Amino acid sequence: MSHAYQAVGWNRQKRLYDTVLGIGVLLYVGLFVGIGSLLYPTATAETLIIRGVGSAAFFLLHVVLCIGPLCRLDSRFLPLLYNRRHLGVVTFLLGLIHGTFGIVQFHSLGDKNPLVSLFISNLDFFSLRDFPFQQLGFAALVILFLMAATSHDFWLRNFTPPVWKTMHMLVYVAYGLLIAHVTLGELQSEESPLLVVATGAGLVTVITLHLLAASRERKIDQKKPDPVGIYQILSDTKGHRERTWMIGDSAVDVLTGRNAGVRTCGVTYGYATSTFKDAPPDFLIDNFSDLEALIHD
Repeated sequence: MSHAYQAVGWNRQKRLYDTVLGIGVLLYVGLFVGIGSLLYPTATAETLIIRGVGSAAFFLLHVVLCIGPLCRLDSRFLPLLYNRRHLGVVTFLLGLIHGTFGIVQFHSLGDKNPLVSLFISNLDFFSLRDFPFQQLGFAALVILFLMAATSHDFWLRNFTPPVWKTMHMLVYVAYGLLIAHVTLGELQSEESPLLVVATGAGLVTVITLHLLAASRERKIDQKKPDPVGIYQILSDTKGHRERTWMIGDSAVDVLTGRNAGVRTCGVTYGYATSTFKDAPPDFLIDNFSDLEALIHD
């Protein structure tokens, strides 16, 4: 490995972010189990925990996927972006608890290894009603583990940013697997369509936000290096040029920032970073979290 491991720098913002996140998760799961036990007195504690942590993980994954486009649409959401990887790790941990309790409850009472039972107890892949949805959840959990395990900057620098970014795009594969996991699971076990409807609403929200953000960026990109896009953002946010940064992965982005009279910062994990030799940015970073130190210098 060409880069040494460095411990996470726990600044005040990270501590506050994680404290709010931890308290929120504990409150949600606690309320879910408490209210669930009142509404469904015959449900076991294990079942309520499985559903509580599972729904919390699924909700957090929606939040993770929505933060990016929300930040591109409105800069007020940027504080959520800086520590988004913390959300991803918590999402995996909740999914791990959900999966562990599920395997123990449904696959540990037979004479087969629980993991083996998970994969061979139901092979009805051609039936929508009886499809083995648990295997989809396991596959999604493996992807979330890969992303959580490589979330530290140590891995970003050693894999190189383009490889790391491509690998972490697998979150969309995990999301698709979980949409199928939840929908098929509910179709097979629930009488109420509420969770299926909520899942559909979440999917529509994620897709809509990504399309809106892509549409806005395409309009701006078509005009680069004309700085009209930056001017429009400054007008919408009542921002000031001396406090504005243009961050991008290409020489066109740098030229756009220069034309607008703002500072420029290049990222090394984009798709056109080789063009920086034609128009070097004022600063160059390997990870978006490095921007915080530059801004406060």
